[in-house]
Amino acid sequence: MLIKTLLLISTTFYQKIACWLEDRNPVPGKLINIGEYSLHYWEESAHQVSVANDLGIVPIVSIKANSFFKPSFWTMFIPLKKANQLREKMHIELGKLSTDFRQIEANQSGHFVWIDQLLVIIEAVKTILDKIKYSN
Repeated sequence: MLIKTLLLISTTFYQKIACWLEDRNPVPGKLINIGEYSLHYWEESAHQVSVANDLGIVPIVSIKANSFFKPSFWTMFIPLKKANQLREKMHIELGKLSTDFRQIEANQSGHFVWIDQLLVIIEAVKTILDKIKYSN
């Protein structure tokens, strides 16, 4: 019981500090609402993707994690199901950008694939480099 209480206190304290820092140094872009939560939306990146509606044969390797975040004590405070639905839609749209699209599953990973499964990142980079090498 003591550990749960300490975790709750530390989480609350961390949240207060994060909100205070965000108020002092706002993240670029604007907030969009998803259910009860808000996410940051960077207009410049969104615009770049929206005008890139057909990359032809440019190779794209998409790494898809099993879930946006690994389910844990901390993720019960965020709308994980909605985040995963949005992630799924983004991967589908990304696949439409190129005729040379490959998706690699990172089944043992959450959003932080470079931490959870670094070898998947290396495989993706090798795939792109091989495609560039053999197209020349």
